[in-house]
Amino acid sequence: VDGFWMDRTEVTNAQFARFVVSTGYVSVAELAHPAGSAVFAPPDGPVDLADPANWWEFVPGACWSRPLGWRSDLADLHDHPVVHVTMTDAVAYCRWAGHRLPTEAEWEHAAAIEPLPATWPLAADGRLLANVWVGVFPHASQRPEPPGTMPVGAFAPRGLGVYDQLGQVWELTADGVAKGGSFLCSESYCTRYRPAAKLTPDGSACHIGFRCVAITDPPQAADPAEPGNG
Repeated sequence: VDGFWMDRTEVTNAQFARFVVSTGYVSVAELAHPAGSAVFAPPDGPVDLADPANWWEFVPGACWSRPLGWRSDLADLHDHPVVHVTMTDAVAYCRWAGHRLPTEAEWEHAAAIEPLPATWPLAADGRLLANVWVGVFPHASQRPEPPGTMPVGAFAPRGLGVYDQLGQVWELTADGVAKGGSFLCSESYCTRYRPAAKLTPDGSACHIGFRCVAITDPPQAADPAEPGNG
């Protein structure tokens, strides 16, 4: 691929909120009848992994600004990746920002695929290396916090300096696929600890987001101390 400038992190809730305030944009999940989106609902015990309905629930009112439904909000989530977005939402944001979605080839190039350690998703010293599921999916997470998004840039970047291309949220691309896995990816289920994994998003969900590519070169490179800028 030709050279390009890519955001170091996924688009955050704070960034998407600025877009909504500036334009009055209403997301697809908010316009749906009924309004709402898919939210992860962990079962109490082992379930048939052939049926994702066992751990997904349509939640009325769930959208980018209310990730868990009508009574939720973005408190303490402003630096988390925006979720519950569709291709339509992502393209609208990119146009407002003067950016675009990366192609699938660009996304994979930015990932600069490297071998994963044998202890993945943990480092040899026990540190978690990405926001992925640890434990038996979908009912027995071994992480202390509930499964969900984390602040962007919480883990060290890989390859060319881009953050969170493994785990966190699936990232939409201009080719109509999502890449990289999410906080729900587990070696006991999807085994998708690799940037080449694909998910074709038919709608919005709590684990789907996106990042942007600049249409033209920015006036200067992003400050490495500010990973949310690309």
